Amino acid sequence: MSEPQSTIDFHTTRYEYDDGWTVAVDLGTPAVDDTDVSVDSVGETAVVSLETATLTTEFDVDLPEAEYRTRIRNGVLVVEGTEEETRETRNE
Repeated sequence: MSEPQSTIDFHTTRYEYDDGWTVAVDLGTPAVDDTDVSVDSVGETAVVSLETATLTTEFDVDLPEAEYRTRIRNGVLVVEGTEEETRETRNE
């Protein structure tokens, strides 16, 4: 039986722009793709689950807003939101 892995700190970078925001999380390897990662939301928190052949973990990422879209590129999870999406959500 393998021992549980210690907590992993993924490098996270946050950018705020006039028309939106971006949060980028380096998942540590370019081999990670969309099938290895799932992102669910609880309010303004993204719950990220990562499952590869060598790593299984789950962690939370605080976001500026609850509405966002995600993509994976070269092992980096990119979470983005725009002011337009935020305004539309608030007006509903």
